[in-house]
Amino acid sequence: MKQYFYYLTTGAFLFTFMGLNAQTMTFSPEKAKPGDKITLKYDPAGSALADAENIEITAYLFEDGKLMAHDVELTAYDNLFTGSIMTTANTAATLFSVKSMDGEITDGNNDKGYKVLSVTADGKPVQGALAAKARIYGTYYRYAGIDMNREKAFKLIKREFEYYPDSRVDVGQLVFYASLAKRLKNDEAITEVKNEMFAIANNKSASEEKLNLANTFANIFENEELAGSLKSTILEKHPDGKIAQREVRNEFRGIKELVDQLAFVDSYKKRFGNSESIESDLNYFNSSIASNYANQEDWENYDKYLSMISDPVRQAGALNNVAWKLSGESLDAEAPLAKKGYALSKKSLELLKAEMAGNSETKPYQFSNKQWNKNLKSSYGMYADTYALLAYKTGDHNGALEYQQIACDQNKFADGEMTERYSIYYEKVNGSAKTEKLLANFIADGNATSNMKARHKELFIEGNTIESAYDKYLVQLEKAAIEKMREEVKEKMIEVDAAGFDLVNLNGQQVSLESLQGKVVVVDFWATWCGPCKASFPGMQRMVNKYKDVDDVAFVFIDTWERGEEKEKNAAEFIESKEYTFNVLMDNDNAVVTAFGVSGIPTKFVVDKKGKIRFKSVGFGGNDDELVTELSMMIEMAGGSSAKGMTGAP
Repeated sequence: MKQYFYYLTTGAFLFTFMGLNAQTMTFSPEKAKPGDKITLKYDPAGSALADAENIEITAYLFEDGKLMAHDVELTAYDNLFTGSIMTTANTAATLFSVKSMDGEITDGNNDKGYKVLSVTADGKPVQGALAAKARIYGTYYRYAGIDMNREKAFKLIKREFEYYPDSRVDVGQLVFYASLAKRLKNDEAITEVKNEMFAIANNKSASEEKLNLANTFANIFENEELAGSLKSTILEKHPDGKIAQREVRNEFRGIKELVDQLAFVDSYKKRFGNSESIESDLNYFNSSIASNYANQEDWENYDKYLSMISDPVRQAGALNNVAWKLSGESLDAEAPLAKKGYALSKKSLELLKAEMAGNSETKPYQFSNKQWNKNLKSSYGMYADTYALLAYKTGDHNGALEYQQIACDQNKFADGEMTERYSIYYEKVNGSAKTEKLLANFIADGNATSNMKARHKELFIEGNTIESAYDKYLVQLEKAAIEKMREEVKEKMIEVDAAGFDLVNLNGQQVSLESLQGKVVVVDFWATWCGPCKASFPGMQRMVNKYKDVDDVAFVFIDTWERGEEKEKNAAEFIESKEYTFNVLMDNDNAVVTAFGVSGIPTKFVVDKKGKIRFKSVGFGGNDDELVTELSMMIEMAGGSSAKGMTGAP
């Protein structure tokens, strides 16, 4: 029998009302009332998780518009998993998310998800149940492994309002309804919401909550004049209300001088000291003030304001941010205050370790204890990377290697910069011979950066004296990794119509996708503020150089989500400062990035000669060689002519 490691947590955004596949997951009772205990049985046979080594079931209680997460242990017998969750008197629905332990595979129950709606004594959905189900299809679909379905969500929220007119009092549900109405272009619903918006706007005795709702509607429907008018009315009638507080809070970001920050916080506490968010706001302010004192090397005041951060997780983050700056942020940079950074970094790890040791009171309600612990563990791995760098710079090579191992284990050695530092610490501790073997393994696994390969070459030559032997050796080492990557790239192939674009580049030339027809086009969305985008550009310059003489391959770098008023100037100055030879197109109104469905940058698309998207790649893993090799394969598979140097040589 296959051995499973398992647990169930109450949380994960998905619910089904009866109608479940009896062979996969069943619930008892079939119709649960609020406060009932729900017992589930899950058989992964025949599901997407049939071959998964480990299974995790997460459950969430939908209560008062929130998803409350709880851990529940599962028991297993003969591949059948059993667990239970106790609902509360306020539970409108319960959602179960079923995933592999690594989160890579989700059983979406044939795009229906696993959900239980709470019912009344006569078997009808309780108030809020249909709205919860609507949220599943319109907001929380990813957690369950299903597709977004706005049409279904809209029908469900309308049914909620029909069954329970009082549900229209819920601001969150009304805003959700309005957003769906706009996206679906439902004229009847749009008119209905706009009428309510204007009625509130014309009601001189409307409450702050109602005015805020009307203001939200005005923003949804892009009525800038009304939104501005309502905002002015709210600020005038409720000078210490939520919108006023938000406006004042945002002012803090623009305050750079310490004396002004301190005066701001004192005034803010007097004005908004009784608000629900005051503790969170003060944590944010004190973190920034502490950082400013650190910049001035005023450690007494730094410690004072650091201690005023009540959230230990946020305090750990503040410590790590300063420690990282004191490390020089790279192996080569000077770090005159490395010893101070070393102490701060150590404290950040101690705080996280204490949080992981028990049930933290700082845990957000949408995380179960085990999920929160995973989140803390991820942060611990990142902060361990900081600590390792500072340990190295203070001469503690063994400590550097120990904590870099933690950092690299956390991300499975997928971060090129972290892995590169690991190999350097390893060589300091274990010497050249062992390091040569370590680097050989990284190369064979496809996890070596160009610097690691260069160092491996040096070590190999030192130990073998025949340089030509190295090139043959490298080919053999990379062969398996490249073939493995090629198979992985093939599995990523898609065929989706690419959105057309017609943009102006930094030279004032009009460039459209249509004008590039007959070429394989690499479309790279980026912005000057995006660190990962810029980190990927040396590798992308290698790609541009590599294909500069290939007629049927083109690259366009679309600057989008750019900040500030002088977007072209910012982009041009950055490109020129780095001497990149990129064809940069300006997506000033963010229309193209939206049309391509991009949710984060950097995102690259490989479009074939017929205008079909064949590959989509999100983010940058820090490994320039991997980027060049993988993107070269994608271009080739999309029909582009091959260029010399598949492994990434310029």
